[in-house]
Amino acid sequence: NSATVLTPPIFADVKRVRSVFTLVGERTFEEPLGNNMSVVDGVVREGLKLTGVPDQELDSEVQREIQRTHQRRADLNDYIGQGIPPFVVASPKPAAGIGFVDVNGGTMADLQLDSLNRIVADISFVTEPGNGVLMAPADCPLIDIVDPRPGGQVVQIHAGWQGLRLRVVRKGMALARERGLDMANALVHIHPNATDGFELGGEGLESWIGAFDGDFTTTVNDRSYISMTDAAIGQLEEAGIKPEHIQTSSAYSPDGKDFNSLIDNRFFSHRAKGEKGFGGRNAGVLVRVSD
Repeated sequence: NSATVLTPPIFADVKRVRSVFTLVGERTFEEPLGNNMSVVDGVVREGLKLTGVPDQELDSEVQREIQRTHQRRADLNDYIGQGIPPFVVASPKPAAGIGFVDVNGGTMADLQLDSLNRIVADISFVTEPGNGVLMAPADCPLIDIVDPRPGGQVVQIHAGWQGLRLRVVRKGMALARERGLDMANALVHIHPNATDGFELGGEGLESWIGAFDGDFTTTVNDRSYISMTDAAIGQLEEAGIKPEHIQTSSAYSPDGKDFNSLIDNRFFSHRAKGEKGFGGRNAGVLVRVSD
């Protein structure tokens, strides 16, 4: 089956940006290259070893896998349209603190979780035309923020529960304001995620409740669930984004409900599938086509 490719309606009239959300790969752990987009020889070689490829066949298999990877990258690039050049991959890593990166002439890094080529950042500013950023979430919200004015800011934020607890959206919006983001007219899209069904417990839940005074939390049959989408919207509105300028995945849905990565098989969910022996990632790509 072909992948579902979502293009947010809220950016339809903003021709200088391109935003795309899709599934980039889902395989069992016995096929670890299924969601890998690395073209680094050593990374591909180690992955193939895990699949049991004999040493005498490694050299030829590495070259074949790299060729297939280039095709996968080309396919993903086709989703974006207009021949956009390669884009940077930013790797969210909340445990390392909230970081940010400027995208200005970089080349596409690796969608390999342990690759040294990945850029560690939860906030990405696409500062130059002809560049873009890709983040690969599995259940967490990915937020695209676009100032529609010529030359306006183009920002992508990964807003996982740990980052939200640390006010990652608030920090990202403060940085964007310093760089000239027009809060009154900025347009925002929050891509599909676990919506209000992400279960937390133990110290993680305690820290979430403490950070938000119990908001964005629902308890059902003694199990607690958080809404990362609602927490992100709260921080966006605190920053001055107009509610009518914030769109979620409900924009694609006939019933007006957000797509839920936990139960929607068109997307990968680490929480729903990771414990069942599957690996994978979705991809959110935001490109600054021109100014």
